[in-house]
Amino acid sequence: KNTFTIIENKKNNNSYLVKEVKKVYDYYTKNRFNFDYMVDGIVIEIMDEDIRKNLGYLNDRPKFSIAFKFPYMEKETKVTGIEFDVSENGSGRITPMIVYEPVYFNGAKQKRTSIANYKRFKELQPINIGSDILVSYRNDVLSYITKLDTENNKKIKPSEFIKKCPVCGSDIVINKNETFAYCSNAKCKARVVGRINNYVSVLDLKGIDYKIIEKLYDAGLLKSISGLYKLDYSKIAELDGFGSLSANNIKQAIIFHEYKDYELIAGLGIENFGIKMAKIFIQEFPLEKLIDKEFISNPDFYNKIININGFSDIMAKKIIKGLKAYNKLLNNLVNLIGIDDIKITKKIEVENQLTFVITGDTKPVFKNRDEFTKFVEAKGHKVVGSVSSKTDFLVNNDSTSNSTKNKKAKELGIKIITVQEAYDMLTKWKGEFNYAGIW
Repeated sequence: KNTFTIIENKKNNNSYLVKEVKKVYDYYTKNRFNFDYMVDGIVIEIMDEDIRKNLGYLNDRPKFSIAFKFPYMEKETKVTGIEFDVSENGSGRITPMIVYEPVYFNGAKQKRTSIANYKRFKELQPINIGSDILVSYRNDVLSYITKLDTENNKKIKPSEFIKKCPVCGSDIVINKNETFAYCSNAKCKARVVGRINNYVSVLDLKGIDYKIIEKLYDAGLLKSISGLYKLDYSKIAELDGFGSLSANNIKQAIIFHEYKDYELIAGLGIENFGIKMAKIFIQEFPLEKLIDKEFISNPDFYNKIININGFSDIMAKKIIKGLKAYNKLLNNLVNLIGIDDIKITKKIEVENQLTFVITGDTKPVFKNRDEFTKFVEAKGHKVVGSVSSKTDFLVNNDSTSNSTKNKKAKELGIKIITVQEAYDMLTKWKGEFNYAGIW
C-alpha cells in the first residue's frame, strides 16, 4: 500500500510550502518504523500539470520530483568482545569484528559488525570491551560502528590486533600501506578451504558451499582445487550428514557443469581479477596460450595486457604474477576437465568497439547490472569496472549524482548516458554514432 500526502500551496508562498514539506519529512522519519515494510525515504513531487510540463525531464529523470533519504537508523550500545575472522575467499585476510549488546533495526537483530580492515581497527583505538559505541544501519543493509564521546570511553584502554592466525596459529603479516592483515601460511586450513570456495563460487557449482568444502577438507577428502575432480563419492556418502543423495548432487554439480575458459582464469584467485575482467582478457589471450609458461613469461605479454582497455599497470603485474603462481594448477584443471569439455570464448569482432562503465540501478530496462553486461557483451562491446581516459560512456541514470565515477567521467569529459540510451544505441548500432540528444 502506498502512502500519499497532498500539500496545497494555498498561500502561494514558497516558504510555507517548504515548511509543510519539512513537517511531512519529519513525520515519516519518526514513524517509518511503524510500517509493515521497510522505508528509506520519501519522494516529493509537484502535481500541477503546467509546472510539470515546464520543468520536464533530464536524462529521462523528472525534474519535478526529488527523493529525500531518511537519516541512518542509529542505536547506542556497549562492546562485549572483539573477534577476528579469516576471509572465506582464500586470501588469508584477517577481518576484525566488534561484538556488542544486541540492538534491533526493523525487527532485525544486530550484535556483530565487521570493521573492514587492520587500518580502521587502528583508527578506532582505543576501543575494547565496555566501550560505548553507536551502531548505524546504513542503506538498510549494513551496520557501521563509531565510538561515542563519553566519560566512560576516556577510561578505555586500546585493544591489540592479534599476532597469530586464529585458525592455524601462524604469524600475521601487514601489507605495505598498513591497510590489511593476512595469515602468512599458504597451507592454513582457512586459506586452502577459502581458495576452493572462491573457485566453486566463481564457477557457480550449485549445491557446494563453504561448509560442505570444510567438511570434505576435515575428512581428508579434499585438499585443493584440483581435488574437486578426484573426489571419492562413495566415501562422501559415508560421511555424517551427507548420504548417497548429497554425494550424487556434488558429483552432478562438478561433472555436468558447462565449463568456460574465462571461469577457470577468474577462479584461480588472482587478486581483483574476477569474471568481468576475465571475459575481456580471454578474448585477447586464448586459454591454450595462458597455460604456456613460456608465453606468460615473455616481457611482451605485459605490454599487450596494458593495451587492453581498462587494464592498468598494477593489474597487469597482478595477472602475470598470478598466472605464473597458478600455472601448474591451471594446467592440471585443463587436463582434469578436458580441453574438449571447456567452452572456448570466441572473440567478437566489431567495428569501433565501445567501452562502458555502469553505475547505479539498471531497472526497468534490465533486472540488474549482470543482465546489462551480458547485453553489451553480446553486441561485441566491453563493460569495465572503472572510469579512465579509454572509457567511451559512463552509464548512470543519475547524471547529477556525486559518485566517484560521475566525478571522474566529468573530469575526463566522458559522456554520461542513461541505461535506456545505452540500450537504444546498441540496439541500433551500425559501428558509428552521432549524439544529438537521441541515439
